[in-house]
Amino acid sequence: MERKIISLVLAIAVAFAHIYPGISIFINPSQWQIFVPGWLTNIVSSNTFLYLHAFFDLAVVLLILYPRTRLYGSSLASINFILIILSNLDNLFILFRDVSLLIISLLIVLIELEPIVSQRFELHLQ
Repeated sequence: MERKIISLVLAIAVAFAHIYPGISIFINPSQWQIFVPGWLTNIVSSNTFLYLHAFFDLAVVLLILYPRTRLYGSSLASINFILIILSNLDNLFILFRDVSLLIISLLIVLIELEPIVSQRFELHLQ
């Protein structure tokens, strides 16, 4: 029971980090354009990328808050934070919070994987 509560509290923290930009991008996309890496605008327009990312953010929120899909949501969140950090290494003064959120989302992955790994390991020992 304790593991589930810890996982939920951490999931709420990561979900908030995704729900705010997910909604805010639809309300005022121009305020988020500064965060789109320049190299990416050669591939897709910044508005298109922002709207796609907003849908992604909201999907992560749904996945991470539902216990059965929390592992998938936290895995996607981890990948998202890794890509954000790697794409903006020169702006660490902005990204230091993303590093903390990456650690939290990776912790959720570990918490959610623990019973799966334990169960499979027990099966192999028998």
